[in-house]
Amino acid sequence: PKFQDGESFFTIFAVFFPAATGILAGANISGDLKDPQTAIPKGTLLAIAISSTIYLIVAWMVGFIVVRDAPGSPDYFFNEIVSPMYDTFTCGLGDVVNITYCGSSSFDLLSVSNYNESCVGLENCMNVSCEYGSVSGNELQSLCADNGNACTFGLTNYYQVMEMISAFGPIVTAGIFAATLSSALASLVSAPKVFQRVCQDKIFPFIEIFAKGGGRSGTEPVRGYFLTFIIAVACIAIGELNIIALVISNFFLMAYTLINFSCFAASLSKSPGWRPAFKFYSKWVALFGAAICLAIMFVISWWAALITLVAVGALYLIVHWRKPDINWGSSTQAFLYTYSMRHLLKLEKLEDHVKNFRPQFLVLTGPPSSRPDLVYFSSHMSQDVGIMVCGQVLLGDYTTNRRVLLSTQQKKWLRTKKIKAFHNIVSSNSLREGVRSLLQLSGLGKLRPNTIVIGFKSNWKTSNEQEIEDYVNVLHDAFDLQFGVVIFRLRAGFDATDSEGKAKDFPDLGVLGGRGSISKKEESDDSPPMIGGREGIQPLLKPSHKIHDQVLTEVPLNSDSPSPPLKTSSDILNLSGRSIHSYHRITEDDELETHEEPEESRSMDSYTIAMEHGDNLIEEELPHHSSLVPTPEIPDIVSMPSRFEKKQESGCIDVWWLYDDGGLALLLPFLLSHHHLWSNCKLRIFTAGSTHNIDSARLRMASLLRKFRIKYSDVIEVTGISNRPSKDRIDQYLALPLDEGIDESNLDKKTLRHIRLGELLHEHSSDARLIVITISVPQRTVPPRQYLSWLEIMSTNLPPILLMRGNQTSVLTFYS
Repeated sequence: PKFQDGESFFTIFAVFFPAATGILAGANISGDLKDPQTAIPKGTLLAIAISSTIYLIVAWMVGFIVVRDAPGSPDYFFNEIVSPMYDTFTCGLGDVVNITYCGSSSFDLLSVSNYNESCVGLENCMNVSCEYGSVSGNELQSLCADNGNACTFGLTNYYQVMEMISAFGPIVTAGIFAATLSSALASLVSAPKVFQRVCQDKIFPFIEIFAKGGGRSGTEPVRGYFLTFIIAVACIAIGELNIIALVISNFFLMAYTLINFSCFAASLSKSPGWRPAFKFYSKWVALFGAAICLAIMFVISWWAALITLVAVGALYLIVHWRKPDINWGSSTQAFLYTYSMRHLLKLEKLEDHVKNFRPQFLVLTGPPSSRPDLVYFSSHMSQDVGIMVCGQVLLGDYTTNRRVLLSTQQKKWLRTKKIKAFHNIVSSNSLREGVRSLLQLSGLGKLRPNTIVIGFKSNWKTSNEQEIEDYVNVLHDAFDLQFGVVIFRLRAGFDATDSEGKAKDFPDLGVLGGRGSISKKEESDDSPPMIGGREGIQPLLKPSHKIHDQVLTEVPLNSDSPSPPLKTSSDILNLSGRSIHSYHRITEDDELETHEEPEESRSMDSYTIAMEHGDNLIEEELPHHSSLVPTPEIPDIVSMPSRFEKKQESGCIDVWWLYDDGGLALLLPFLLSHHHLWSNCKLRIFTAGSTHNIDSARLRMASLLRKFRIKYSDVIEVTGISNRPSKDRIDQYLALPLDEGIDESNLDKKTLRHIRLGELLHEHSSDARLIVITISVPQRTVPPRQYLSWLEIMSTNLPPILLMRGNQTSVLTFYS
């Protein structure tokens, strides 16, 4: 090929490429096809074969009979090209000049009067054969170029050459109009429909106006038609087809690049749902196609390619930033699953080490939306450090559809509040069995919770013995399974909803509610029981009886598979590393007990972790023999404020490290102080001192903290922990609903110690933003009511307080 100056194969390709962009026409109108899976590949391949054959035949035919540059009529050729260059010339056989002047046998130079006058040796000129084939294309092209491209005919100059060589010229013009209208209508019909779907999914901002349909069916993208028409007219107004073709080619190549790479990524993700039916499909061909398209973009025009990449990248960043609430089942989702699974298996092969310990929380929240304070606070400790699982137990038998509905509600709330947490919901005949299931089965591989977080049972004073025993037994189970335990108490409690769903403070309503408010239902009513710990608490969500009449989800019958056998995991955390036991004195003999007790003494009555919905969310269900179950509408969750959503005021986080629990009581406050909402709060460490050796405990603790690289504002040595508490504090303790026969004379040392600790907490930490204190392990020899009375007298009327205890596994080390 002989390209003109500034032209190359790829510039010509850029102009020709839009002729092949109809390859997606069938895919764009797939919604209107009866069988798109069969029609699109057959129609697309057949269209490519027919159009490619016609293009080749026309190119060969025109190339055989038309030259690149032609002068046109004899008068124009001689007067405009020859005369300006030569005043006279010599005609003679073999004379190059004369041969060049002979344009073609289709016209006679002798008919040009100036030719005869200028010719010297006219007889020779008359005898020369004027054959166009005797003139080389390069000579004629050079002659035309030397005279300012005076040749206006030929393939490179005359765009109506097809009409000139055709048997009937007007039919070519009609064909051009037909092809133009066909391409325009195809784009006008397909592009607005795709754009309408994008607008309906609300992927990009400020375009929702084009989502609305019109016409007779009410779904036609009428507004999109007008927008497409305006864009087409604007491009036509440019007036230069080659420039328009260059821009169009780049964007189409970018589209084909993304399509090919999407196919490759879908294959690479190994998703079972990706099953291409094309016989000759290969993921490597798809990758090669994507690479070729991208390379051609830069070869055609590097600046246009960069503009295209920037535009597409900006659109991607907008989608990534907005995170539209839609699910296409994309290959990105499948690839993320494969990536996560591969790295989980790799992580499973690694042994635990104390340097890599991460606190991972199982937070017994019930519905997370009903406990925003507990959820927000726990997320502050776990954010970007470890996982957080919000656990919820439903009492009784629940259909899979209902459990999915409840879980979907809460997951949506967590995403809306931008809380990085999972939601795990189980149904059980008793709370204790449900919590056991959560403790043993939550998480996967190394990503398993190792610390349980629950709210303090503030209504224990009005609860019966069985409820109190159930609460304490949950703590026993957590310690038996080697979990760290964190009991979080707020002075105002955690619940804040009334019957209208509005914010309201219920003092001391803990996460584990009492069973006295369980709503009795008929056997046919399978709605969640109403648990709250006080009479009159209403459901958090307003009941909804609406059913989607168009959305049906196929659910196989009897899909509930038997639960896997529960297994104990006494070695969940077998962390290696240097223990801190030798650097801190255990001031009380409170070793963990793991002996089993009779099953009947461990049985527990039915109550749930948190308040549930009291009314049916589904008004009626299809018969059991039906394989289609309606998907009920998910009611909106009433949003409640939390005191932990905003930045905490300046103050101190007081850490009372009284028992060596492995260092968890130091690690969690340290992580919390690094959260941006707690950055104004400094750690203040309290340690037990001795009246015989003043400051020795404080110096040892300061040295220990420096070795652990934990920043603190002060270390305070507290003396007199073993002293007898004041009479007022003892009277306050005796005012609690204790077992009969307990008075001031028969209070044991542990009870007096806890009363004294509460007195010291009020004395030193009443102005703290948060108090963290290690507690004794609930031994089975201590009555549950007495244990809760110890926690009550320690934590009542104080700022937010964490009553916690590690599992005796070292979580801190001197080595970095």
